[in-house]
Amino acid sequence: SVLKDGSSLIEIAVTGFAEEELSIEKIGSKIIVHGRSKKQKDSQQKYMYKHIACRDFDLEFQGADSWDYSQIEAEIDKGILSIKIPLTAESKPLEIQINKKK
Repeated sequence: SVLKDGSSLIEIAVTGFAEEELSIEKIGSKIIVHGRSKKQKDSQQKYMYKHIACRDFDLEFQGADSWDYSQIEAEIDKGILSIKIPLTAESKPLEIQINKKK
């Protein structure tokens, strides 16, 4: 989604993943989010029913020329990974003042 300030916001449900099991990288103009669950591989526990799927994943998002990749911010809260990507200074809207002719 696009925020009021023009920044892009990517939100991903990552319930069941710990912060250290997630990583974000930029390759070329793509943002790639990786999830690698240690629970899935390490757990010897048997469940009667388990509704939280913790499968490994890779998600790719095509970037934009207007994104300022050096200012990307990411945070995780209540199982939602939020990645905020601001616009470059050159891409931000510039308000032009209209003057009354003299």
